[in-house]
Amino acid sequence: MTDALARVRLLVAVMVTAAIGLRGGIPPILADWRSLAGRTERDFVSLAAERYPALVPWLPPRGPVGYLPEPQQTNDAFLRFCIAQNVLTPRVVVLGTGPDYVIAGPESLPQDDDRRGAPSRDPRLHGFVLYASFPDGMRVFRRFE
Repeated sequence: MTDALARVRLLVAVMVTAAIGLRGGIPPILADWRSLAGRTERDFVSLAAERYPALVPWLPPRGPVGYLPEPQQTNDAFLRFCIAQNVLTPRVVVLGTGPDYVIAGPESLPQDDDRRGAPSRDPRLHGFVLYASFPDGMRVFRRFE
């Protein structure tokens, strides 16, 4: 009889402990889930990552691709560079204009009315022509031969 009573006590203790834990732990988890499920705004990384896949057909399939840095070096600028490296793999994205292809975002180069094939007006892109431009302000430049 004592063995059965000990088992019942243990079962009750486990159930009470589980009920108290669930009662205290579940509501915050549900509140977090509801707040995340109702979000409509996009995060910075997702928005930045969406800019680069459209550039892929205009870039070489592999090898180095230049990245025109933003004039003001901020955390967001560095993050955009890292995102470009990730999204454009297997290409190797490097800072600067050393490679034959260079990508530039709207933050690094002011918009102008250049047409495809027009030389860049930015002195950092001397010797490059506009190869492709996109509605979101992204541009691909190619070294003029």
